[in-house]
Amino acid sequence: MTPTKQRLITALSALALTACGGGGGGDANAPEEAPSEAVASDQSSDDTGTDKTTTVVVDGCEISRQQARVLKAVNEFRSQPQSCGDKSFNSAPAVSYSCALQPAADRHSNDMASNNFFSHTGSDGLKVAQRVSEQTDYQWSLLGENIAAGFSDPQAMVKAWGESTGHCKNLMNPDFDDMAVKRVDGKQTDYDNYWTQVLGGA
Repeated sequence: MTPTKQRLITALSALALTACGGGGGGDANAPEEAPSEAVASDQSSDDTGTDKTTTVVVDGCEISRQQARVLKAVNEFRSQPQSCGDKSFNSAPAVSYSCALQPAADRHSNDMASNNFFSHTGSDGLKVAQRVSEQTDYQWSLLGENIAAGFSDPQAMVKAWGESTGHCKNLMNPDFDDMAVKRVDGKQTDYDNYWTQVLGGA
């Protein structure tokens, strides 16, 4: 069995935007870091079907155990000082799970899996700020998005994000308060699954 292909990419869409009314603003003038990619080894032994189907309530949101495991891994990563490329971060406050951000994460993972592509730009040309503004009622001033493909273990995925400068900066940004994440499995696609994490700050 060949190792599952795994990729990470970030558009530090870490958009330091001033728009916050009406669900946020567009990203026309927002700075965007060049996407970065990484390859990691397969960690399929931790993937269980029940993690994807069993639900728990976290921060008032009914989510899968798999999503809860991503949240836990992200907050464990944020709880320690980190060095992300040329920038050092002190520990950051825990992020909460956001039901409001969920539709944006769902939409992009479904889009990537349905249309067999791996990019922050959707098949409709939209980026994270537009997805959040059009699909949610989340009031934001800052957004970030991490994506990954081919990871079966949430903890391994977050660890790989932490080893990639752009992802790490997204994970450690102390101005992010909330996150949502979605995994969608592909059928006859380049990768077994597609993940989207959306981070937001008011």
